[in-house]
Amino acid sequence: MSRILSLKPLLLVFLILLSFGYTYAQATLTGTVKDARDGSTLPGVNVIVAGTTVGTITNVDGYFSLSVPTGSKELVISMVGYSSQTLPIGSNTVFNVSL
Repeated sequence: MSRILSLKPLLLVFLILLSFGYTYAQATLTGTVKDARDGSTLPGVNVIVAGTTVGTITNVDGYFSLSVPTGSKELVISMVGYSSQTLPIGSNTVFNVSL
């Protein structure tokens, strides 16, 4: 019984370290979204990892930065009044998009 109790702190430390590995198993994607008609930057554009709730919106300069889980496949860029785009992530980390 005492041997089992002595393993609990070790197990707790292992689980904490394992969770850090999952936290850092992410990639950061960045980019800018512009209007295809006049080239102006678009603030407030939704940038979402397809099939998840991971996302962000572009700032006043049309810029975004988003940490995505490893293995994410597609990025969905959308804004009211524009056609949305679904882009493959692959090994890309920078996305410059025109809507």
